Amino acid sequence: MRIFEITTNVDEEIPNGEDTVIGRTVAWIKEQCSEFITEMGGWEVVLDNPLWRGSFDITDDIQIVTPRKDRLPRNTNRIVQQLYDNWFVEHTEIAWRSSGVFATGGVSEASGYGGLHVFMPIGEYRYCWSPKYKDLFNEGPPLSQFTEIPAEDLPELTNTVNTLLAKGRYNFDCNLLQGVESKHEVMFVCEKYLMIRKHMFEIIREIQ
Repeated sequence: MRIFEITTNVDEEIPNGEDTVIGRTVAWIKEQCSEFITEMGGWEVVLDNPLWRGSFDITDDIQIVTPRKDRLPRNTNRIVQQLYDNWFVEHTEIAWRSSGVFATGGVSEASGYGGLHVFMPIGEYRYCWSPKYKDLFNEGPPLSQFTEIPAEDLPELTNTVNTLLAKGRYNFDCNLLQGVESKHEVMFVCEKYLMIRKHMFEIIREIQ
């Protein structure tokens, strides 16, 4: 979405002295992501503790994205991802690995996946994160993406995955700021989310 489109579609009242392009952009972001900003503890907390997501697909400085519900793993073995999802569905009824959107408080962690953007969910959302695992990919079975797994090996692999996830002590819909500060991956499920390019976020943060 272009900045012009944003600044001409703000319902929230703009305080005197802040009716600038950036001021209206910030008001629009606050309007779109109000639930997330509230849970984080306010706008200033979000500015100080951004969630980062790497992507090569974003074309605008600020863009609304609709996530896929059947995300294919980039590196994780597909059978292992299905086993992850099976465990998460059993415990939360959500297939976090295939339907989730991943973000992190760590810049270096996010930069490995593409250009840096600040991530904010729009509207209602769910999330989970592990205080033990920074990135589940680095903790899981060392199998390449397309490695075939014989049927007779599945029970042992399933047990390995289930034990791994149980030890992760996942937080479901709680302690969000702590998850961001940990710089561990945080998985979100939402209908839409906002991506703000790093340079645009830095402009917003400097002015705010």
